[in-house]
Amino acid sequence: MLTMEIKDCPARRLAAMRHVGPYQQAGSTFRRLASWAMARGCFTPGVEMIGIYYDNPRTNPPEILRADACITAPAGFEGDVGAGVGVLDLPRGRYGVGVFRGPYQRLGEVYEWLFQTWMVESGCALDDRACYEIYLNDPGTTSPEDLLTAIHVPLRQDEG
Repeated sequence: MLTMEIKDCPARRLAAMRHVGPYQQAGSTFRRLASWAMARGCFTPGVEMIGIYYDNPRTNPPEILRADACITAPAGFEGDVGAGVGVLDLPRGRYGVGVFRGPYQRLGEVYEWLFQTWMVESGCALDDRACYEIYLNDPGTTSPEDLLTAIHVPLRQDEG
């Protein structure tokens, strides 16, 4: 389905907006964060758009799923409470990383493959950190079949 690599990924300081509810509805939170960031000139070269996903949609009801829509934070950023944008530190660590090409609606099946096939075949063990995605192109200007999503699955440091 996709080629996975094991990488040590750097820590990132993020400006984050929380989404609670079905993951398929998180797009509105990303759009609000993007509007906030554009109004403040935060989309500069090298800024990454990141989604962090905390809960398993197969074992948790959709209405309680938690995700954070994020961008890499500008220097000195301490949050914007009035806008609902907080600071989040994504820890460095070991991750299985693969780039998926296709519509966001297919990411669920990609995760199924990752957890049911790749994790078993790789011999790696899942860590308790959250999975995250880095969105490599703009869904506003890119056709769904050409969207690129770098998926990061947290791995235990002592395995694989």
